[in-house]
Amino acid sequence: MSKKHKPKHQNNKRDIPQSSPTEPPPTLPEDSTQEDGSQLVAYKRQSFSGPIPPPHILAEYENILPGAADRILAMSEKQSNHRQNLEMQEETGQRRETRIGQFLGFGIAVAVISASVIYVMLVPSSPGLLTGGTLSGGTIIGLVYAFRYSRKVSGDSPTKPDDSLSE
Repeated sequence: MSKKHKPKHQNNKRDIPQSSPTEPPPTLPEDSTQEDGSQLVAYKRQSFSGPIPPPHILAEYENILPGAADRILAMSEKQSNHRQNLEMQEETGQRRETRIGQFLGFGIAVAVISASVIYVMLVPSSPGLLTGGTLSGGTIIGLVYAFRYSRKVSGDSPTKPDDSLSE
């Protein structure tokens, strides 16, 4: 098993026809067979992402259909404006929902703490103090937990943990 393999990246001086994105891929010349029986195969792939094609493809569109480049650019601008409007509406809606949640949470907290204070005033014995303290204390603990949890979820934590402690 002492076959000698030629490296795949060996330079070959044969010309391989190139194609543009609008033409079909080139066929290999009939003399593309190497001395050892292997064939030279070339493959070129181009791609782009985003709404606007690269300039050379845009120029080909314009050559095929005059005004196509302007239409593509206008379509891209329209799509960008639409996406920005949707993002703005989503952000405005999230702010509104957050504001409503804060007002409702504040109202519930005030109502529960007021009810616990009134209960303590009406029932001054030790069960009244225990019940009123539990209601108000539970409400305060719930508010603190909700505030801290919402900060962690949104990533706006006022105190970031020290990464050196986790190592």
